[in-house]
Amino acid sequence: MEACKFLARVLGVDHMALEGLDAEMSKKTGRAGILDKVYEENVKIIASTLEMLDSNSSSTSHVRGVLRKTIFDHEGQLFNALQTIEGKNEFEKAAAL
Repeated sequence: MEACKFLARVLGVDHMALEGLDAEMSKKTGRAGILDKVYEENVKIIASTLEMLDSNSSSTSHVRGVLRKTIFDHEGQLFNALQTIEGKNEFEKAAAL
């Protein structure tokens, strides 16, 4: 089960435990594939986030770098916006936002 292995890695648990959980949820609810749906939803969210960050790689180091650059860019935009607001210092200007 690819979904269980992926989710186990994300959650830091044994994939066999998730497979057991999935089987038990199926038995109790009568609905199969619950973790598969969670996995599919996660994959969509990850792809959407990478697209929003304009990133074509999902490696940890690459995403970390892209996030740092994005944060730096947003801080620059905020700093530029603060220049147009009246106030004694950046803290006072930010509070006025």
